[in-house]
Amino acid sequence: MQFILGEPFILPVGRVKEKYAEYERAVRLQQQIVKRLSTEFNVILVEYQQAFNQALAKAPADYWIWDGIHPMPAGHELMARAWLTQVSKKLKFIKV
Repeated sequence: MQFILGEPFILPVGRVKEKYAEYERAVRLQQQIVKRLSTEFNVILVEYQQAFNQALAKAPADYWIWDGIHPMPAGHELMARAWLTQVSKKLKFIKV
């Protein structure tokens, strides 16, 4: 059995935009906790924040996430691709 943790993520769009600094601090703390747990328990970590940050070079935030935390269809696909990329590194039977 292999456990997989998904990193919390946030973008400055929608309702989140107004209080982005406050929300971002909370999400960063959650990201640190998830990263620590992934290291401590040797589980796969899918870094969604990095995937969304890189995606901003291709399209604006509201293309990926409509309210700062809930993905649009393109954001769901981005997350699925990030998941497959990370998981396939450890589970060789998954081909990307």
